[in-house]
Amino acid sequence: MVLSKTELVASLHNEARILLDLAGTIHRAKLDYRPTPKQRGTFELLKY
Repeated sequence: MVLSKTELVASLHNEARILLDLAGTIHRAKLDYRPTPKQRGTFELLKY
């Protein structure tokens, strides 16, 4: 499947919108949460 430039931009815009919406629901106190010591924390996942 090949996307046109317009479709690609629209898809990326939608992904960014979803990410911003999800990131906005995280409480600041939980940014350091790490499921286990070797897993990435919430803030690291957002940067990734």
